[in-house]
Amino acid sequence: MPAPHPEHNVAISMLGQIELELVRLLDSLQKNPKGPIYHYTNARGLEGILKSRSLYASHWMYLNDHREFIHGLELAKQIAEELADDLVARNLAEHIRITIENASKSEILDPTSAEASESHLFLSCFCEKGDLLSQWRAYGQQGEGYAIGLRPLNPESPTQAEKYRKPEIYLRKVIYDSREKRRLMKELIEIFLKNAIEYLTSLEVRIEAENTWFSTQKLRPQNYTAMISSSYRSKMFRGLLRASLILSACFKDSGFEEEQEWRLFFFENKAEICIRESNNNLLPYVTVPFDSEGNKPFELQSIVYGPRLDPKLAAFSLDRLLHKNGLKNVEIQASKIPFR
Repeated sequence: MPAPHPEHNVAISMLGQIELELVRLLDSLQKNPKGPIYHYTNARGLEGILKSRSLYASHWMYLNDHREFIHGLELAKQIAEELADDLVARNLAEHIRITIENASKSEILDPTSAEASESHLFLSCFCEKGDLLSQWRAYGQQGEGYAIGLRPLNPESPTQAEKYRKPEIYLRKVIYDSREKRRLMKELIEIFLKNAIEYLTSLEVRIEAENTWFSTQKLRPQNYTAMISSSYRSKMFRGLLRASLILSACFKDSGFEEEQEWRLFFFENKAEICIRESNNNLLPYVTVPFDSEGNKPFELQSIVYGPRLDPKLAAFSLDRLLHKNGLKNVEIQASKIPFR
């Protein structure tokens, strides 16, 4: 029986280090809103959300601003190249570049690909403000829509995560500052390079000390990365790609800072993905449950109706819709914006 490949545990170890660093970085971000957060939608969306008592989390590739994620991956590639100050680091940076460029051209941009399970990242977006003109215009049916006010009940806690059936679910405030985005991505890349370089350079000692599989390969330092078998190398670099994608879920262009956005995000397998119609397109989504009694990850607190809706008619319709769906103690509020 052949001896196990020397790299059998490398990918697992590297992935573990990347995951620990990612969790540390995510834990450093703001994750507890001071008040309710609001999801803007139209009348059809509101009716479906209240009937199902669930928000819709959309596949990241179908979002209006999915290019922000690509920007985050490009930032990871750029930082890796900047940190490459020796032969081994440059070799690693080159593999990071190839992994990200290949992903951007194929798997990450193609939800139907064989590797798509790694890119099925879903998000639900919220705003700190329940009566914001830019949100009414962009997502609230030009002022004829609704803003659903929800209070997060720590969706990441073991109890709530179990109710939601998600082992990894994150609620984070979006980062708009370019320097902060760079700092976070740099720390992620640094831990990957540090662990990879320590491992790869240690091969030289092992080659000299032992008659291993590597002793017949005539390795040179700049070739170490290439000598890791393709399957293990792929796991290492795709692990970094996945972590970079998750971190990018917290990034957005500074031009949108007025929104003070929050994002709930997580990975999902194909079995749980549903499809709905949206603007004449078929949109993949999964559900995020809530109720008005504090028994789910989110508690429904209020609904704000848009500034272009008739106050009396809108309030009456909302009251009946909430009653029909058994949702109690939900405050109905009018927009105060003079929208014309």
